[in-house]
Parts: sequence; structure tokens; C-alpha cells
Amino acid sequence: MARSWYVRDRGREMGPLSVEQLLDMRDRGQIQSYHEVSTDRRTWRAFDLAFPADKGSSRPEPAPPNVRAPRGRPAPSPRGNRTFAIVIGSVVAVILVCGIAVGIFLIARGKPGSDSGTTDGATPEGVVSFASTTPTRERDLVLADTVALVVPGVRLTFHDGSWAEERFGHGSGYAVSPNGHIITNRHVVEELVNFNNSELKQTLGKKIGGSVEGKMWVFFGREDKCEAEVLYVSDDYDLAILKASRKSKRHFALSKTEDSRIPMLDSVSSIGFPSTDQKAMEILNPNKPSTSAKGARIQHGFQDPDFNITKENGGIKKNSFRAKPDAKMREANYLVHTARIATGNSGGPLIARDGTVLGINTLGISVQMGKERVIQEGQNYALTLPQLRKEIDQHVPGIVWRDAPE
Repeated sequence: MARSWYVRDRGREMGPLSVEQLLDMRDRGQIQSYHEVSTDRRTWRAFDLAFPADKGSSRPEPAPPNVRAPRGRPAPSPRGNRTFAIVIGSVVAVILVCGIAVGIFLIARGKPGSDSGTTDGATPEGVVSFASTTPTRERDLVLADTVALVVPGVRLTFHDGSWAEERFGHGSGYAVSPNGHIITNRHVVEELVNFNNSELKQTLGKKIGGSVEGKMWVFFGREDKCEAEVLYVSDDYDLAILKASRKSKRHFALSKTEDSRIPMLDSVSSIGFPSTDQKAMEILNPNKPSTSAKGARIQHGFQDPDFNITKENGGIKKNSFRAKPDAKMREANYLVHTARIATGNSGGPLIARDGTVLGINTLGISVQMGKERVIQEGQNYALTLPQLRKEIDQHVPGIVWRDAPE
């Protein structure tokens, strides 16, 4: 007796049909390769496997399937297997491509937690790195290109169109990227940040009968002056980041060594521009605003020696400790060192002999001697850097972090 066949198309069944009817339907294009056939409606096979294309004129009845699926569960079709294989292959390909892309990104940027901008421990081009044999003269020339005099102030424009530049005070800062990023203290720039909403701006505007604009200047020597913007001011620490309008010839690497593990080094240096005379310490205030002679540039408030970078050598006096010197800031870690600092050194670097910055010189203990306040020797404080890393990395691309020397 001729066997009856059934055809399944996407869940719909047709039949019973004879072999001749199936082959005729195939010849007319009514049955395609994705159709499945069965004689018992439990075990299904792809039509092309059950009825291979004719090689001759005869149409022999195909043998029944050799593989039977468990009762109640149809065997997976070859087409279903092919589709599944294609899907799996596509997923694997996507995963491989993503893995390669992530690998390239990590190689270019450095893995999380590793030193940004470094490869295989090599020092990137332009990063300050001194050997034990580097001559002192060469060190000093590099430092002069990398540490800046930071001057916040105003540009006054009078009613007749003439102008003058006036400063609030000054501090120090140091380059940490080739694109002009400079780190300094928050208290160096704070008066400028708040200037636009201050009474001082209104008072000066009325006094001169013109306009007043806050400005930030950076000097790498008296004749090497450029403007800068305050890019970021920390809410928690005495940290500010500037962006100078000129690129930096050299820039420092920062110490990533945990604060408590920084060794008691005996060869550290404070670099910056300390105040050297009373005139350099004058600050504008709301009660007695001063105005410069028309056409005066910001340099007029300094003497020539004030543009000479200074270096004071010393050692770390004790391991880092926590303190809160200002009610507006959170408790922070500081290093105590003997490399002398004075007003104007604020924001400058405390560097190890290899050129790694260990901290930001922030404050010194002073005592009242008659009418003057005198800095107490050996009581100088530098804000350590690992606690600032998250904020610095967020605002300075390509920053270089490395271990402090032993």
C-alpha cells in the first residue's frame, strides 16, 4: 500500500498526500526547501532530504526516516539547525570584535588602575624624569619651563577706552599635561572665581567709570606670559586646575604611592615663586580698591627677581597625617617637610629627586613676631596626590601617575 505523506509549513499541516502529489507540488514550486514532511505526523524531515532532486525520470518512493524523535517532541529540522548555527556564529563574531576593540582601547589608554600615558614602564615624551647623574643646571632649566607664576587679577577698561591690569595676589602652579593643564591651590584662584558676583567688581567699576573683567595670567618667566582659564575648582580639597592658552614644553608625573607608604625621603624640593617683598604681597580688597596707571600691564606689580623660580631643598619630616586647616574643606592628608616655603609658594610642587611630584605645597606654620608674621622653619605642608586622583583624572586627559622613588 502506498504510504501517505503530510507536509508542514511553519506549524500548518497539509495531507494526506501521495508521493506523486508531493513531487508535482515541488515541480510547480508549491513546496520549497523549508517545508517538512512526515508519514506519522511525529517524525519530520526536511523535504529536500526526504525527496532528493531526481537524477533520472523515475520517481522512487523515499525510504522512511531512520531517526525517530521521542514521542510528543518533533525532531529539529536541518533548517532550524542551520539557523541556530548562524545565530550562534554571529554572536561569537560580535563578541570577538568587541573584545578586540576593548583590547585596543586599553592598550591606548592604559588599563584601569594603571599609569595613564605610560607603556611598559617607559616615560612618555615630555614628562620630567631626572637621573641621579643629571646636572643641576639642566634640572633647573627644566623646572623653569614647567613651574609657573600664577597671577589672578582684573583688566580695567576706562570710560575713554584706555585700560590697565591689576592683580589680586599670586601663587605658583605646575604643568601636568602637554596641553597646558596646570595644577595649583584653590585658595590661589578662589577670589577670581567668585569675582563676577562680588561687591569688589561693582566697586571698581564705579570707581573707574568703566568695565572690569576677571583675568588669570600664567608666567614661565617675565617675558613668557599667557592667559589661562580656571578649568576646575574642588569642593573638598585645596585643589584647582587651570588651562593655559599655550602648550607646555615639559610636564610632571604625579606620585600614585599611597600616602602612608611615601618614604621618608631626604632629598625633596619646593619649587615656586615665594613673595620676596611687601609690594608683592599687596592684595586688592573691597574696602580699599586700588587702580593702576592707565596702560600698566600686570607685570608692574612685580620686581624682576619675583619672576625667578626658586628651589628650596629639604626632606620629609614625618609620614602623612590628616588635618582640616580650613572649615570650607574636608579633612585631607598632608606631608610635613623641611623644604622651606613662603607666601607665593602655594600651589607649587614638592618634587622628589627623580622629578616625581609628591604633593602640592599648600601652607606653612607661621608665628607673630611683633608686627610681622614669620614662617616657622621646618613646618611646611604639602597636600598629597592619591586622594585627588579621581578629580585630576576627570579633568586632565593623559595625566601620568607613577610610584614615588624609594
